Amino acid sequence: MRLLASALIGSDYQERFQIRQVAGAFLALTTSVEDKYASSARTTLVNLRSGKPRTLAAFHEEAMAWPQPIGTQAVNVIVTPGGRAGASVTERASGNVRIVALGADGGLQQLDIGSPADIPPTELTLMSGRLSWLHAGQPRTSPLP
Repeated sequence: MRLLASALIGSDYQERFQIRQVAGAFLALTTSVEDKYASSARTTLVNLRSGKPRTLAAFHEEAMAWPQPIGTQAVNVIVTPGGRAGASVTERASGNVRIVALGADGGLQQLDIGSPADIPPTELTLMSGRLSWLHAGQPRTSPLP
């Protein structure tokens, strides 16, 4: 048995966990914490056998932060039973959408970037080992690394 996440209980903040997808021995999990001073979230792909996490997206914002928030937030996550993953993530500062892939070696690779009008972040799909999405209305595909 492995502990994948834990939460502290308090009245001043909220801590959340969201299971995004389970495929074979791999779990995509988003954890987030929010209080009146800051918020953060991290989406990881966890190997359930080893417990090793690999980050797909993460951000941290402070209420009084300057100049702008940094990091990315996962919108759509796809996981394969072999431990590969693809995601559409939103850049917190610019609002741009990136399509990223996480290979078996743990490296995160950017496949595409554009505005939310150009790349609808919820349109990411996987078929026969290839990620598919739209960019400016045109279909794009890429094999998972």
